[in-house]
Amino acid sequence: MEQNRDGRASQHSLWLVPAPPLADELTSTIRELAGRYDSVAFTPHITLLGSLATDAARKPDLRRSLAGLPVPLQARFTAVTCGSEYFRRLYLAVALSDDIAAAHQLALQKLYGSHERPFQPHLSLLYADPGRKIDESLLRSIERRYVNRVCPIEKLVLMSTAGPVASWQPRDEISLAKINKRKGC
Repeated sequence: MEQNRDGRASQHSLWLVPAPPLADELTSTIRELAGRYDSVAFTPHITLLGSLATDAARKPDLRRSLAGLPVPLQARFTAVTCGSEYFRRLYLAVALSDDIAAAHQLALQKLYGSHERPFQPHLSLLYADPGRKIDESLLRSIERRYVNRVCPIEKLVLMSTAGPVASWQPRDEISLAKINKRKGC
């Protein structure tokens, strides 16, 4: 995701959003960390594609474009990591399973017409300046709480990520339970 030092992002992103009750637990953790580190809270998500070009983000039928997405879709958290980027200051690494890789490739092909783009699946817990020190005991606590947990994915969200994080808005949302269902029989 392209970013500024003040935490601004550009364009649109395609997110995989966890299902409750894990989504509620992650939301609580994100809010707690945002308060502790004087940062901003955001919806828990795994970015399937970031920095989507405007024309790709405006595709009229996202559901049809992404038919064939593997469902049900699950992610597994493999590690808690302190990153060196604002949007990846503290995150849960996600195993690149066959289903997650297939979802990324399908979205990449349908929205970009391409098969090549770096992909490091993760779920951010804190957006913050890379210089912010993260307490070691906090890292161990997060590791015990989340690492090796399976995260069911509830929906796919096309998020407008223009401007400050607090102004991000969903543009489209698709329940994964409905993405491959057809009307009729």
